[in-house]
Amino acid sequence: MDHIPIVCELGINHQGSINLAFELIEMAKSCGADFVKLQKREPEASTPASQWTIPKVPPWGGEVISYIDYRKAIEFWSPQYDAIDAKCKLAGIRWFASVWDRQSLEFMRQYDVPFIKIPSAKIVRRELLLHARNQPAPVILSTGMSTLEEIDTAVETIGRNDTIILHCHSAYPCKDSEINLRVMDTLHKRYNLPVGLSSHSTSPFPSIIAAALGAKMIEVHITTDRSLPGSDHAASLERPGLELLVREVRRLDLIMGDGIKKIWPSEETAKDKLRGN
Repeated sequence: MDHIPIVCELGINHQGSINLAFELIEMAKSCGADFVKLQKREPEASTPASQWTIPKVPPWGGEVISYIDYRKAIEFWSPQYDAIDAKCKLAGIRWFASVWDRQSLEFMRQYDVPFIKIPSAKIVRRELLLHARNQPAPVILSTGMSTLEEIDTAVETIGRNDTIILHCHSAYPCKDSEINLRVMDTLHKRYNLPVGLSSHSTSPFPSIIAAALGAKMIEVHITTDRSLPGSDHAASLERPGLELLVREVRRLDLIMGDGIKKIWPSEETAKDKLRGN
C-alpha cells in the first residue's frame, strides 16, 4: 500500500445489529478508509466466569440481563460474518477482526482477511499468540495497558517479522495527557517492526499527528452518533471527524515528501525575481 492505511474499528458500536454494521461499513468506505475491523469472540471462552452473572442493562434498553447473555446478544456469528464479508466485497473495502480466543482465531481462517489482530486484553495469552503465529495473515498486536516486558514476550512468542505493533491507550476515551505518542518511537527502536496507533481519542488530531510522526497504520473507532449508549461510542469518531482524519492523513502523504532538497519549477519565477540573473 502506497499510503498510511486507516482502519475503522466497528467494535461493539453495531450493538448486535447487522444493519447498523452495514451503515458503519458504508460510512468507512465513503470517507476513504482502507479497512473496517470487527471483534470476534466466543463469549464463554473470552469472558472470565466471575463476570458471567453480573447484571447488565443493555445499551438498547429493556430488562436487566446477565453479562454473559449481553455478550452473546452483541456477538456476530457465521451468518452475520458471511453477510459482512459479502457487504465489504460489494462496497470495495476489506475487513478483518480482533480475535479474543483460539476458537475465534480458527473461525477467521475461513475468510480471506488481510490481518489478524490480537487485542490489548489478550496480549498476555501465550496460547493464543502461539496459534496466531501459524496462520497466514500478518498479525497486528495492540499494546494498551501493557508493560514493555509483556510486549517483549508477545513479540517474541509471535516471532514474525511481518507483525505490526499498535501503540494504544485502553481508556475509552483517553485523555490527551495520556496518549503519549512518543511511545511509538520507543516501540519502533525496541522491536524494529512497523508501529502505528490505535486511538481511543474523541478527536482525529492525535491520529493525524501520529501519521506525521511516522505511524505505519492508524486505527480509530467509528460511530454514527457518539451520544448513543454503550462504552465504545464515547471514544469514537463520527463522520465529520473521520472525513477530516482521512483527508489530512492523505495530505500528509504528500506534505512529508521524499527528503531530497531541490528547487521546484514553481520556485523559478520567485528565484528570478528576488535574486536576479
